[in-house]
Amino acid sequence: MVVYPASATRLRDHLDYGTAQKRCLPGAVSKTPPGRERLLSHSAEKSVEMMCLGLSMDVIDQFIERSEPGVPLRDIDQVHALAEPDPIVSAIVPEILAAQEAGAGDLYADSVAQYLAAHLLTPRVTAEGSRTKTLSRRQMEILTSYMRLHLADPIRIDDLADLVGFSRFYFLRSFTTTAGRTPYRYLTEMRIEAARHYLESGSETIYTIGRLCGFPNPDNFARMFRRHVGCTPSEYRRQRTLP
Repeated sequence: MVVYPASATRLRDHLDYGTAQKRCLPGAVSKTPPGRERLLSHSAEKSVEMMCLGLSMDVIDQFIERSEPGVPLRDIDQVHALAEPDPIVSAIVPEILAAQEAGAGDLYADSVAQYLAAHLLTPRVTAEGSRTKTLSRRQMEILTSYMRLHLADPIRIDDLADLVGFSRFYFLRSFTTTAGRTPYRYLTEMRIEAARHYLESGSETIYTIGRLCGFPNPDNFARMFRRHVGCTPSEYRRQRTLP
């Protein structure tokens, strides 16, 4: 995938049978399936900024293997585009670069890869016409991957509902029925679990861990951690590092 975050340009796709052209606006994404080669060129008065992102077939295969039997997925060979709007991909690439500069580890990379695989291969499902009040396993994977990816950021219910094409009310009811708890509690538990991981294996400060896990306020972090774990982050780290 090639993301064009800023300058508009006219993009040319050089094919065996000719050249395809399309005006490429800021935020547009070019997608090329695995195993295919694509030669792109652009015409602009100044240099064009672009960001490239590759997704391995191992990640694609893993996502397909975990998908529910009988539920159709998009054919990866058909996931191609010369230049089309894709706000999810265009927004996620700068975050990946920022996370790399901040030293994000394998857990972050795996979450990004799984989220992108789900985004590329899952047809958009809307609540209209759906007779079930629960979310499918694939929809839950999309949502949980998004939560992990944005663990440090504010996550709105409307953002999550948009990922599966549900209204806010329908999403809240469906998620709670499926997960057995509200999206807020589910996200909080995920953040606390990530904090425990950092406290056990990392050397970051308590304040930094709180920010990484979506608790920018140290007092709130300590209070929420005690509520779920039974002790403060400092006490938890001390217990895990005793000889």
